[in-house]
Amino acid sequence: MQIEKRFYNEKHRPYYICAPGFTRVSNGVRAMHLLCHYLNKLGEEAYVFSPETDPKLRTPYLTQDIVDRHKATQRSPIVVYPEVVHGNPLNAAAVVRYILNHPGLLGGPKDYPESDMLVFWHQDYVDSAKYPDPSFIFIPSIDTGIFNNDDNAHDRKRDKVLVYPGRYKQAQQDYPELFRDSIVITYDWPQSHEELAALLRQGKVLYTFANSAIISEALLCGCPVVIKETVYSRKPEERAGVALGLALPGATFVDTPEGIAAAHSKTVDYQQVYHQYQLELLEQLEGFIEQSQLLPNGMASDLVLPSFQHQPVEPSQEALRYEGWLKGRALKPADAQLHAERMARSWTGQPRFIIMMPLTEEDLAVAINSVNALSQQLYKQWQLIFVADFDEPSAAFQNSEVLGWLRIDDAGDPVQLSQAYAAVLDALPCDWMAILPPGAELAGDALLSVADYSAMHPEWQVIYSDSDTMAQGSKRIDPVFRPDFNLDWLRGSDYIGPSAWFRRDALLEVGAFSGSAGADGFDAVLRIHDRCGAGAIGHIDDVLLHLPPGVKAGGATAQERVLIEHLGRLGVPGRVASCQADGVRRIHYPAPQSARLSIIVADEGEFFHLSACIEALSAAWDGVDAEILVITARDAIPAPATRVACGAEATRRERYVLGATAAKGDFLFFLDSRIELAEPEAVMTLLSLADRSDVGSVAPRLLRPDGKTIWRGPVLLGSDEGAATLFDGCDAQEPGHLRRMQVEHSPGAVLLDCLLVKRAVYQQIGGVDAGWPDELSAAADFSLKLRAAGLPPLWTPFASALRHGGDAELGNAAALPLRWQGWLGHDTAYNRHLSLDSRQAFLIDDAFPAGWNGAFHERNRVLALPGASAGVASRISAPLRKLAEESQCQLTQASVGQRLPREGEFERLAPDTVLMSARFEPAQLDWLRNCKQSRPDLLSVLLVDGLENGSEMSARYGMAYLQALAREADRVLVPTETLRRKFKDEALDVRLIPVALDEAEWEGLVSLRRTGRRPRLGWVGTTVEAEDLLLLSGVMLATVAEVDWVVLGDCPDVIKPYLAECHPYDLDSEGFPRKLASLGLDLAVLPKIEEGGDDVVRVLRMLQFGILGIPVIATAMGELREGDAPITRVGRELADWGRAVLDFARDAEVASQAGDALSRWVKANRLLSQHLPSWLQAISR
Repeated sequence: MQIEKRFYNEKHRPYYICAPGFTRVSNGVRAMHLLCHYLNKLGEEAYVFSPETDPKLRTPYLTQDIVDRHKATQRSPIVVYPEVVHGNPLNAAAVVRYILNHPGLLGGPKDYPESDMLVFWHQDYVDSAKYPDPSFIFIPSIDTGIFNNDDNAHDRKRDKVLVYPGRYKQAQQDYPELFRDSIVITYDWPQSHEELAALLRQGKVLYTFANSAIISEALLCGCPVVIKETVYSRKPEERAGVALGLALPGATFVDTPEGIAAAHSKTVDYQQVYHQYQLELLEQLEGFIEQSQLLPNGMASDLVLPSFQHQPVEPSQEALRYEGWLKGRALKPADAQLHAERMARSWTGQPRFIIMMPLTEEDLAVAINSVNALSQQLYKQWQLIFVADFDEPSAAFQNSEVLGWLRIDDAGDPVQLSQAYAAVLDALPCDWMAILPPGAELAGDALLSVADYSAMHPEWQVIYSDSDTMAQGSKRIDPVFRPDFNLDWLRGSDYIGPSAWFRRDALLEVGAFSGSAGADGFDAVLRIHDRCGAGAIGHIDDVLLHLPPGVKAGGATAQERVLIEHLGRLGVPGRVASCQADGVRRIHYPAPQSARLSIIVADEGEFFHLSACIEALSAAWDGVDAEILVITARDAIPAPATRVACGAEATRRERYVLGATAAKGDFLFFLDSRIELAEPEAVMTLLSLADRSDVGSVAPRLLRPDGKTIWRGPVLLGSDEGAATLFDGCDAQEPGHLRRMQVEHSPGAVLLDCLLVKRAVYQQIGGVDAGWPDELSAAADFSLKLRAAGLPPLWTPFASALRHGGDAELGNAAALPLRWQGWLGHDTAYNRHLSLDSRQAFLIDDAFPAGWNGAFHERNRVLALPGASAGVASRISAPLRKLAEESQCQLTQASVGQRLPREGEFERLAPDTVLMSARFEPAQLDWLRNCKQSRPDLLSVLLVDGLENGSEMSARYGMAYLQALAREADRVLVPTETLRRKFKDEALDVRLIPVALDEAEWEGLVSLRRTGRRPRLGWVGTTVEAEDLLLLSGVMLATVAEVDWVVLGDCPDVIKPYLAECHPYDLDSEGFPRKLASLGLDLAVLPKIEEGGDDVVRVLRMLQFGILGIPVIATAMGELREGDAPITRVGRELADWGRAVLDFARDAEVASQAGDALSRWVKANRLLSQHLPSWLQAISR
C-alpha cells in the first residue's frame, strides 16, 4: 500500500491523537497509532500522546516543546479521541471522535456533541437515525506478510481447535465444553505475531466472542471462525440486526461441522475483501483530512494539556521492596481458610465492630472509598457511623443496617466530635470501636484479624496495627511498621495514631471521650493503660489500615493536656514540655533528693581520657551526693576519684564488676573513661529516669566528638549474629524510625558504655556478667536480665555524652543465643517485617520475609533454602507452593543465592521444617549442626538435586561433603535412582521423589509441528551440558541439508555454522516453557558423552520436550538407559544417531506419533500434582 509524501503541509493544522501506549493485542489501539502513521505519511503533522510506540510506525510522541511551538505559531490542533473518552478533556476547539466500537459498549459515552466530527471504523457502529451521512476510516492493521495462507503444508490437515476469550472474561464459565480440548489464545500467548500466525495456519476452527482483529488474522491464515453471541458480538438492542462487521467470508455464527466446513471454504474470499480494504484506505484518509481541516479554529493557548513528563520518576529501592512485600502478603484462599478455622475453634461469639468517621462535606468523595473498602470485608458484622456537619446525601443512610449518620453543627470542632463519639459509645452496643479519618480503608481481613487476636488475647482491651498510605491509582506507599506497646515512646510521640481498636466495655469503664477533645484516641489508649496495665494493649504487626494522604496527628496542645492527666492518674510527678521537633514531647521527671550516686569509671583509654572524663563529671554532678571510683591498673589517678585496682588485662565488664562491688551508692553510674558528659544536667536527667519504679536502667545518647553524629545507639536484639547497635553514624538531628531518635523509649537493649541503674535492681538481676566473650554480649545480657525481671532499659536523647578514642570493637554477640534462645526473634521495640541485618535496619526484610503469622501456629511451617541455583529453587518451590496453596503447610522461601539465616532471623521465623538444597560451602555443615543441637524438634530435610559442585571443590571432596551433610540431616530427598543408591548408606531416611513438571507452567502451551520447510530439530542446554552436544557435530554436518538444527541456551561456537537458529536464553527463567513451545520443534536430542553424574537435568529436559509432544532421541546412558518413557534410545555411534534423526525427519507421521506417546506418558506419570503426597510426607514428621 503506497501512501507517502515527503514534507509536512505547513498550511494545515496538526493532529493530536489521544492514543494509549501501543500494544499488538488491541486492534483499537493499533488503529489509533496507524491513523497517526498514515497521516504523517500523507504529509500531515500528527502526534500521539504516549511514548510507547511501535518503532516501525511513524508516530512521534507529543512533547511540551512541540505544544509550545504550535502555541507560538497559533496553529490550533485537531484532537482525535477514541469513542471511549468522555467529554473534551483537552478543551480543544476541533474535536474528532474515532468510533472504533459500539458507542457506550466499553464504558464511553453513547452520544457526542453536534460540534464534533465523527469518523466510524465500520458501518455496524453507526446509528443511521442520528448520523445519516457517516464518514469511515477502516485501516487494515494486519501484516499480510505474516498472516497469510501461502504455501501452507497444514491446510489440508488442520487439527487445532482454537479459542480466543479476549475481553469476554466469563467465556470459560459460559462455554466450558469449548475449553476442554482446545488451545486457548490469550493476550500474552502466543508471544509474537509470527507464532500466532503459525498456530492459525494449523487451526481447524477459531472460536471468539467479540469483534476483534484476530478474526481477520485467522481468516487470512485460512482458519474459519465461529463467533459466539455475547454482548461484545451483537449489536445494541436499540439497533438490532445483523452485525455486518462480523458477516465476513469465512466467519459464521453456526457452530456445526457443516457450518464450519462452509466457512472454511470461503476463507479464500476474505483475502480479496481485505485487499479491497487496502485500496479504499487512501480515499478515506484524504476525505478525512479535507473535512477535519474545516473544523472550528480555536486558540492553541486554550488547550488544557496533560503534564509532560519526559523522565518517569524511578521508585526508590524501599518502595520496590514494599511492592514486593505486598505481593507476598496478598490475601490468599488459604489465609481465609485459617481465619475460618480460628473463628470456629477460638471465637466465643460474633463480635460487632463500629467505626466512627468525622466528616465534612468536602471529604464526602473520599469517604465513599471507605464505604467501598468496608463492603469488601471478609467479616460482615460492622457498622460505619459518619459524624458529619451536613445532612446525609442519600435516603440510603436512613434504611441501612451498616451505615449511620450523626448530624452535628461543626465537624471541625473537637469538642463536638468528642461529645458525638461519647453518644455513639453510650447508644450503640458493639464489641470493638475505632475512629478513622475520612478516606481510610481497611484491609480485607482487618476485622477478622482483630477478632482472631482478641479471641487469643482476651486481656487485650486495645489493639493497634501497622498501616500505610494510599497514593494515586490505588498504589500503597510509606508503610508504618510499628513496635509493640512502648509507654515512654508513646508519651514522647503518638506512634499509634488512628490505627487503634478499643473494646467498648473498656471505653465505658474508663470514661473515654470525656475531656479529651482533639486527642480522643490517644487519651483512650492511656486511660485503658492506666486502668488495666501495659498488658492490655496489643499490637498486630500487619498492615491492616490504609490511610489517605495528609492525615494529621492529634492536636499537640490536646495531647499534652492528656499526658498531664495521665501522669496524674498514675501519681507520677512530671512536667510535660513540647520539643522543637513537631509532635515530640518530653516529660521532665524529678530527680531523687537524697540518693547517693556511685560513679564507676572503667579506665579504658589513655590517661588524658580519664582526666577529661573526671573533669566533665565534676561539672555535671553539682548537688549530687556522689563518689567516683576509677577501676584502673594505674598507680595515680586524678582527684577527687578513688582508685580501685585491677589487672592491666582486665576487660571493661570485669572492671565494672569490681567497681560495683566497691560502690556504696544507691545508684550505680557505669562509665567508660573515654566518655565525656556533654551537658551539665546529664547526670540529673539520668537519675530522674532511673529513679522511676518501672525503669530498669537508663542510657544517654552517645555522640561522636563532633557532637553532631551518633556514635552508637541502642541495641537491636537478634540482629546480625545476635545483636547490633542502631543509628551508628546518623545525624543526631534526624528523627529516625517513628521519631525514635527524638524520644525516650525502651529499646531491646542498651550499651554499658554509659549506664545508670539502681543498686537494688543491679543486685536483683545478678549484675554485669564479666564472663561474656565480648562487650556487646555483656550489654545485651544485662538488658535482657532487666527485661526478664519486668524492668526494661530506657534510652533517652535528652542526655548526651561524647565518645572519644575511636571505634573500639564491641564484638558480634554470637554467644548470646546460647543463653537467650527464645528472646532474640522478637525485639519488642522493632517489627517482625523489618530487616535484622544491621546494615539495613528499619528497611523491609527481603532476605527472609515470613510466609506465616508467627502469632498463630496452625500448620507445619516450612523454611525453604534453595541455594544458588534458580533451577533447584524452582523445583523446591513448585511443590511447596502448591501445598501451601492447599493449606497443607505454610511456606517461607529464601530467594536464590540468599545466605543462610542467622540466629535472630531463624528464631523469628521459628520453622518446624527446614528444606535445604545442598550448598557446596562449609558454612552449611556448621549451620546444620548448630540447628540440630539447639533445636532438637526441628526436622531438617536435605535435597540433593545433583552432583555438580562448582569450582570451589573437587569432585571427590564435593562428594564427601555431600555425604557429611546427609549424615547430619534428618531426611534426604533425591530425584533419581542413581542418587538414591549413592546416599542410601549415608542417611537413615533417603526418599526418592522423581523429577516432575509443574503443570501450571505448561498448561495451554502448544509446540506446533512442521512449521518450516524442513523438520526443526532442537537441543536445549547450558554451558555445562554443551560438551555433550559436541558429540553430534558430525551428525549435524551430515543432516544439515534435510534438518534445521535449533539450539536454545548456551551454544558452542564451533557448531554455530551448522545451525538454522541459535537462541541464547536463561533456561531457569519463568518464560522458558513459552520460549521452548514457541520454537515449533519437530524433534529433540539428548546426547551424553560419557557415563557418570546424576542425569537430573537430562531427565528434566526429556519431560519438558515430552509435555509439548516433541519426540526425543537420547543416548542410552544413566537414567535414560532404560525405563518406560517412550523415547528413542541410541548408543554413542554417530551412524546410529544419524539414522535415528533422519528416520524421524523423513516421516512426519511417525514423529508425531512418537511425540504424542511421550506427551501422554509425561502427563500420566510426571506431573507435579501426582507427587504432592510424597512431598507432603517428606516435609512432615
